[in-house]
Amino acid sequence: MTELLLASTVLIGIVLLIRGLLGGWMSMRLRYGLWGLVLLRLLIPVWLPGRPVSLVHTLTPPVWERSKPAEQPVQPDLTTGNTVPVFAPEGISSPQSDQTAVPVFRSDTLRTIWYAGICCVGGYLLLSNVLFYRRVHRNAVLLEWGRVPVYQTEDPAAPCLTGLLHPRIYLPQTLPQQRDALDYILAHEQCHLRHRDNWWALLRGICLAVWWFHPLVWLAAVYARRDCELACDEAVLARLGQEARIPYGETLVSLAARQRGGLLYAATGLTTGGRAMRERLNQILHGKRRLWATALALLLALLAAACTFTEAPEDSPKETAQPVQIKGDGGAPTLPEGRRGGVYTFLLAGVSGGGQTDTLLLATYDTAGQTLNMMSIPRDTMVDIPYDIKRINGVYTLSGGGAQGQAALRREVGRLVGFDPDYMIEMDWNAVGAVVDAVGGVPFEVPVEMDYDDPVQDLYIHIPKGYQVLDGAQAMGVIRYRRGNDNRGYVNGDLGRIETQQAFLQALAGQILSAPTMTKLTTLVETVQTRVTTDLSRENLLWFAKTAVFDGVPELRFFTLPCTPYLGWSETYQCNQSYLQPQKEELLELVNRYFNPYQTERTAEDLELLRRTET
Repeated sequence: MTELLLASTVLIGIVLLIRGLLGGWMSMRLRYGLWGLVLLRLLIPVWLPGRPVSLVHTLTPPVWERSKPAEQPVQPDLTTGNTVPVFAPEGISSPQSDQTAVPVFRSDTLRTIWYAGICCVGGYLLLSNVLFYRRVHRNAVLLEWGRVPVYQTEDPAAPCLTGLLHPRIYLPQTLPQQRDALDYILAHEQCHLRHRDNWWALLRGICLAVWWFHPLVWLAAVYARRDCELACDEAVLARLGQEARIPYGETLVSLAARQRGGLLYAATGLTTGGRAMRERLNQILHGKRRLWATALALLLALLAAACTFTEAPEDSPKETAQPVQIKGDGGAPTLPEGRRGGVYTFLLAGVSGGGQTDTLLLATYDTAGQTLNMMSIPRDTMVDIPYDIKRINGVYTLSGGGAQGQAALRREVGRLVGFDPDYMIEMDWNAVGAVVDAVGGVPFEVPVEMDYDDPVQDLYIHIPKGYQVLDGAQAMGVIRYRRGNDNRGYVNGDLGRIETQQAFLQALAGQILSAPTMTKLTTLVETVQTRVTTDLSRENLLWFAKTAVFDGVPELRFFTLPCTPYLGWSETYQCNQSYLQPQKEELLELVNRYFNPYQTERTAEDLELLRRTET
C-alpha cells in the first residue's frame, strides 16, 4: 500500500510537470491520455517486473535474498485436540488490570477509517449519479433516435453525455442561436462517446472514492476533467476544419453559464467555467501543436510508467554501504506438522544484576498475518520450583543460569502456557539502553517520580515524572523501577511496573519503525546481537526484523498473564511473601486466542499450574 501510494504520488507529479511545461504545445489528446496512466496506477495494485529505473527499486529498502531455509529446531506439538476456532481480535480482561491489551499500531483502526471513507464517498458517488440521471431525464423529449438517442431536457446542466451500457445525449431546451450550434454540440458529445469518456468519468469517481484521503488525487481529477474537454475540442476541430474555430468557440461561450456538476458525476459535459473556459478558448483560437513537444511528452510518459509501474527484481538486491544477504540458515525456520504456518514464539528474559529475571515476556509473531502478541509474565508468578519462595523470577538463577537457566525457564513457561517457546532471548538491561541510543532516544510519559539507589546492583534511578525524551540510561531506569527509596512505588506493585514497561515498549517500537530508523536495521540487529544471549543467529534476527519492518508494519499487542494476588507464608523468612496465582480459565482462553502456535487448541490438561492449598 505504501509503495503504491508513493508511486502514484510521483506519477501524478510527473504528469502535472509535463502538463505545465509542454501542455500548450503538445497534443491535447496525448495530454488527456497521460491521466489514463495515473488512473491505472491508482486502481490496479500490481507491479511489472523490475528494471533499474524502478521507483520502488530506487526508494524502498533492499530486498534480501532468501534461499532454502535451514532446518531449525522447533518444539514438537504437545498434544492433539480440537481445531482452533476463529476469534475476533478483542482484549481479555483480567482481575488485576482494567486494560489487558495495549495495542501499539492500530492498523485495524486506520483500515476501518479508510473503508468508512470509501463507503461514504462511494455512497455519495452512487446517489449523486442516480439523482443526476433522474433530474436530466425528467420531462426529457426524444429528438433523434440513432446510434445514440438525443433528448431535450429542462435541466440546465445539459448538454451532456450520460449512461454506460445505454448512453444518451441530453441537450438544453434553449439552444444557442449561433449558426450550426447544434451540430457543434452533437459533434462534441459524440466525440466524448468515441473516447469512452462516460466510462472514464465513472472510473475517475471510483478512484476518488478509493483514494479519498489523497489531495493530489483530487487535483489530478480536476485537471483530467479539463483535459478531457480539451481533447474533445481538438478532435472535433480536426473533423470540422480550422474554419470552424470561431463559431465553435462562440458556442462554448454561450453555454458557459450553464455548467453545473461535480467530479463524481459519471457524465460528460460540453462546457466548463472560469479559468478552464479561458484555457479552452485560447487553445481553440491560438493553440499551436509542435511535434517535438508531443514526442518529448510521450518519451517522458514512458519513463514515468517505467519508474512507477515496476518493482525491484528479487534476484538483484539494491546495493548498500553494507549489503546484507540472507542465505542458508537465514530464512524462515522450517515448521513441523501441526504448526500454524509462519507463526513463531519467543521468550524474552531481562536478567538483573542479582541473576533474577526482572522481566519476562512471551511473544508470538505471526509473519503471515503481521501480528506480534506479547504477554508479560509477572516476576511474582507462582510456579513449582524446589525452593521455599516459589516465584518464577527465581527459576533462572536456581537452575545455575546460562544455558541451564534458559532451558529451565523455557520449560517452566511451557508449563504455564501449554507449549515451550521456540526461541530464547536473554538480555541485560544495557541492551535496551543501547537500542534506545541507536534510535536517538524515545519520547515517553514517565508515570511517576522515580528515585531509587541500589549500590549492590550499581543501580541509580533519578527520573522526574512527565513527558520527556529518554536516553538509553534513563530508559533502563524507567523499565527497571519498581519502588523508590521511601519504599513507595506503583500502587499495584509489580503489575504497575509491567504497565509502564508495556507502554515504553510501545513507544520504542514506534521509534524503531519510524522512517529514519528503518534505514539502520542492520546496525540495530548488530547492536542487539552483541548484547543478548540467544539461539537466534544474526541471519535469523535479520530475517525476522526485515519481515516485521518491510513486509508491512505488524500490529503489536500487549497482554498480562491473568492472575490473582495473594500472600503466602515463607518458612525461610518467617513472613508473608507476595505471589500472583495464574487463573487457568482466563489464561487458557488468552493462550488459544493470541499465543498458541499450533493448529490444535491447548487444553486445561496442558497447563501445569501450581495451586494454593488452603489449610
